[in-house]
Amino acid sequence: MQEIQLKFDAGRGSVGLSRITAVIGDRVGAMPKPTRRGYRFVGWFMSPDGDPDAPNARRITAETVLDASFFDGEPTDTVLVARWKKQSGAEAGKKNMLVTQKRAIVAIAILIVVLIGALIGATIISNIYRYEDTDGQTYTIKKHKGEFALFKDGELCDTGKDGNFFYYITECGNQIEIDPDTGEYNMFAVVDTDGTEQVLVVGTNQRILMFKQLTYDASSTNDMSRVIKSIEVHNQNGAFTVRRGTSGNRFVVDGHDTAVLNDNLFAQLSSGCGYTISQRRLENPVRLADGSIDYSEYGLAAETRVKLDENGEEILDKDGKPVTYEYKPTYYTVTTMNGDTYTVTLGDATVSGGSYYARFEDRNTIYTLASGYLDSAVLQPIEALVTPLLVTPMSLTTSVNVSDFIYRTDYNHEAIDTALIKALTGVDISTFKPDENGNLSEEDKAALEQIQKDYTAALEKLSDEEFAKIYDPILEANSRLVTHFTYIDLSERENTMNSSLPYQMTSEYMAGYLPNSDNIGNMLQKLQSMTFVGVAVLSPTAEDLETYGLDYYAHEFTFSYFLKNSDTKETEYYPNHFIVSEKTEDGLYYAYSELYDMIVCFAESQGDYLEWEEIDWYEREYFLCGIAHVNTIIVEGGSLRAPITFTLDNSASDQSNGIASDKLVVYANGQLMDYKLMVTKPSGSMVEETATYNFRRFFQALLTASMEGNADLTEEEMAALRQSDDDCILKLTILADDGKGNTMYNIYRFYRYTERKAYMTIEALESPTDKGNPASAQGKFYVLRSFCDKLIADANRFLNGEEIVVDSKN
Repeated sequence: MQEIQLKFDAGRGSVGLSRITAVIGDRVGAMPKPTRRGYRFVGWFMSPDGDPDAPNARRITAETVLDASFFDGEPTDTVLVARWKKQSGAEAGKKNMLVTQKRAIVAIAILIVVLIGALIGATIISNIYRYEDTDGQTYTIKKHKGEFALFKDGELCDTGKDGNFFYYITECGNQIEIDPDTGEYNMFAVVDTDGTEQVLVVGTNQRILMFKQLTYDASSTNDMSRVIKSIEVHNQNGAFTVRRGTSGNRFVVDGHDTAVLNDNLFAQLSSGCGYTISQRRLENPVRLADGSIDYSEYGLAAETRVKLDENGEEILDKDGKPVTYEYKPTYYTVTTMNGDTYTVTLGDATVSGGSYYARFEDRNTIYTLASGYLDSAVLQPIEALVTPLLVTPMSLTTSVNVSDFIYRTDYNHEAIDTALIKALTGVDISTFKPDENGNLSEEDKAALEQIQKDYTAALEKLSDEEFAKIYDPILEANSRLVTHFTYIDLSERENTMNSSLPYQMTSEYMAGYLPNSDNIGNMLQKLQSMTFVGVAVLSPTAEDLETYGLDYYAHEFTFSYFLKNSDTKETEYYPNHFIVSEKTEDGLYYAYSELYDMIVCFAESQGDYLEWEEIDWYEREYFLCGIAHVNTIIVEGGSLRAPITFTLDNSASDQSNGIASDKLVVYANGQLMDYKLMVTKPSGSMVEETATYNFRRFFQALLTASMEGNADLTEEEMAALRQSDDDCILKLTILADDGKGNTMYNIYRFYRYTERKAYMTIEALESPTDKGNPASAQGKFYVLRSFCDKLIADANRFLNGEEIVVDSKN
């Protein structure tokens, strides 16, 4: 598709638009209308020497289809020049009527009356024109709402619109363009008496319409014989039908009501099928011996053809014989609202490639149709016309509203299938072994067929709940759950211990860890505004899923978007489920959306979260809790001779504006810590501070605690560390409660596994009295051992009344 710039030269006039982009082989489309005092605009002309009045100048209108014949050589950017016609005295007089009327006001009363009458009469005469159509019918052109329009017996005629081209339709189907300012008319389409053909007059050229122009826009005309109800297409990519939906001009894909048609491409499809303006009609087509047209010569008949390679050479089989296939031409049928049908067959491309040979139903005529809309829409698979969709559309501000967001990866699909079949049939299919040639015995084949039948029968008897009880443990054992969280609205978090934590872990997996709010928010926004390569398959089969790597998919997402209904105040949930393939060598992913029943394709830049390390889903600062909500902190391990239990009493603080800690006091192992100490300020001066101040410094250091990355340990090694008391260098218990139903009872354990690194786990307790079990703790990340050493040292410093320095390394 070649684009060029059309630039406008209004000469001594003025024009508001300097240029437009046009496509070779397609209509020019809307063009600006210039103005010039004392002159009437005739049209835009393409002239080699820049003279619009030259004999070889060609008029260019909105309906002009540009092709190579308009240019001397390769099509290139071109200047269009305006042609003007000087207005006659009568025309100029109409412009001056208001001035004349104003001057007449100073005349005597009787002269004013006479003058006004004369002006009214002149207005009526000059503003009403008579038009006689080709069938002899008489029409009137007169002002309507300030602009000239076409009337028949006092009734406004039907109108049509194609892009920015606006026209009136007469009773016999002719299309008339009327200048709204001057009332001048231009005959655009004239009905031919031969069948459904129409002759389109463009400047001095004539173009053939196979049948009258049809439109999908039901609001543009009252003539239902011109309004498209459905378009059925059969092309080399398959067959599809688009039909008018239940609301207005919305069209849907037959059989796929959830699929959304691309507005621009659907407009091209309807225009390409409903506006059959040919570039030419073959006068002397190739004929057979009996005198009939040889339609196979133009690709307009089914036949056996030889396959060609990209260079146009015949493809040969292993025996050196040409490889053949059964060719069937593309055809489409347009059905209108009143039941009329129009069928067009499309054949081969012309030698220039700018058009296709075409035939209308059984008419013995061959036309050529411009390739523009045919290539972009009519000859495309339905997938090219459908908008790629993966998840429920939400705004960027509401995209955070997710409930039970679950992401799984690292599937062992073979193990899942084997375990599920065994659970439902009692047979372990892994015992069936092919021979050295990869073949199964006939006995094994028969047995596997029976197992398949038994499996299907057993599956059909299970309810969803019964199936989940069998499937969920198998899934858990043969895949990896990356994260499972839910968004909590600010209105529910405000003035609680979770006010700054929009997402919370939902299941036992990684309970106690905090979802990474920034990363997750960016991921959800990317899901909403994803740029797709396109739709690969609509309503895919099992074979399609296998083709795109989705039978054994790599990633799976399940979640619900939710919105509060402004009328009912109820929360409405929109479930989503999609699976994603491994990344291809081309850096692409394929995903199947259960909601929209389509396979879509997107680039790796749109799914960067699929390659995140697991730690990227979680806040590295794993302890984010206000000191006002903490009741107890217990520090154990390392160089401590015995555990230290810090109890925080916040009961004397002012709680009138929410939980505060202005009167906080701290106990260590039951003893009130009320000592004073001298601390050095950044300025170098010494100042006396309280024990509570020193404890806040201890707590501040705790808030800076950070996970550094994924622990480079196997599952077995991590499990062994969780069982080892000797390797646990620090155990930290934190109990917090905001008095509003939100609690945090966590045990943090840190295990030595290198000189610099400590493996960390978090165990979420059921209650503050729960003693915990290291084997139940979860973790995949490591922290620096120096942090563990510093926390223990700071606990000792607090007990000894020594100053705690937050940013010190030990």
